[in-house]
Parts: sequence; C-alpha cells; structure tokens
Amino acid sequence: MHLNDLSFLQDEAAQYGIDWHGPLPNAEWAGDNAYLDESIIVDVPDVELPFLTSDVYRQLVEQFSPFSESMSFGLDIYLQVVAFLTGYCQD
Repeated sequence: MHLNDLSFLQDEAAQYGIDWHGPLPNAEWAGDNAYLDESIIVDVPDVELPFLTSDVYRQLVEQFSPFSESMSFGLDIYLQVVAFLTGYCQD
C-alpha cells in the first residue's frame, strides 16, 4: 500500500456516514439555529426484549462496552452485540 493510499483512506474514514448528495437537515426542527443548537432532544423509546433475562444482560455488559476502542466508529461493537443478542433471540 502506498502512502498516498493510506492518506486517502484516512480522509474517507473522517467522512464516514456523510451523504454529500443527500437532503439537508430541516431547519424547522430547531428554528434558524438548527445547525448550532446543541440542545435538540431526541426521544428514543424503550425496547422490550423478552429474552433479555438478568443473566443475559449481565453477560452482555460484561462482554461489550460502548466505550471500547474501535477502528470503525463503533460499527464493529454494534455488530458483535447484534450477533450476541440474535443468538439468544433464536433459542
């Protein structure tokens, strides 16, 4: 791999998740200061997971941390948790 290729990959990683051709955020969400306002609240509803017993939850928090080091902005951690939970969901 050439040094210029590595620089390109770093630039690409810094822009991960940005859709330059996608729609812009709607300013109606927070008025004219929508892009500067850090007080926008997102309400995420609780999710019921009937298979998530206290033992499964304990294993989950022992094995995975959202603060773990990640080279893919946490995507690897997310996929590991999904695989972990999918195993219990199918039982």
